[in-house]
Amino acid sequence: MSDLAKLFQHTPAVPENTPLINSADLFDDDGVLIPQPALFWESKRREEKVLFGHTHGLYAFPTTELIGTVKRIIDGRRAIEIGAGNGGYARALAIPATDNHQQADPKFTRIYQLAGHPTINYGPHVEKLDATLAVAKYQPNVVLACWVTHLYDPRRHELGGNVIGVDEQSIMEAVDDYIFIGNTDVHSSKPLLQDLHNGLIATHTVAEYVVGQPMLQSRAARGSEFLLRLTRK
Repeated sequence: MSDLAKLFQHTPAVPENTPLINSADLFDDDGVLIPQPALFWESKRREEKVLFGHTHGLYAFPTTELIGTVKRIIDGRRAIEIGAGNGGYARALAIPATDNHQQADPKFTRIYQLAGHPTINYGPHVEKLDATLAVAKYQPNVVLACWVTHLYDPRRHELGGNVIGVDEQSIMEAVDDYIFIGNTDVHSSKPLLQDLHNGLIATHTVAEYVVGQPMLQSRAARGSEFLLRLTRK
């Protein structure tokens, strides 16, 4: 099952009286989500965050604390974001934002419409570029990936994925640091995590794994948010 399918499956019916988070000051003039202190999101009920993310086509919410953590990891090196979507992380980090803009494709837009899920509002700074091509173009030392769906592999059908998803193994092997931000429930079947668990990653090692901290915020209805940093051995 794909990450998208799992997200759809695990998005609960939000009670009708759930207030929509006031978004008046949460987006910049380009409609890009502005990082907020973790305390802002911590003050919201999970149902409110689910509804906010669903309404605006957002999956994870950048916090000022998380941006600071990622800046520390980048440490002045060349970095890009892949699967950047709305582009809030990349804009705050002042790094190139790239995405294949899948949800703007009419074929996929229709799927989202039928499922009752709004699509991503891609930021104007988010370059339409496949992740592999983005890495080839920018030659980064560090790649940031937030909630990206992995490439479907018919040999590992049970892990799901997307036929135009990200080949994370290939991306990781091309850079010094790969940072993935996700959710323990939504991304439980990610091949990269399976391979790490089974000791099959030869080029990189886990440098940081942060789970369940307030700086990590998303629309997920279950599980815990995490940051995984893989560093070249």
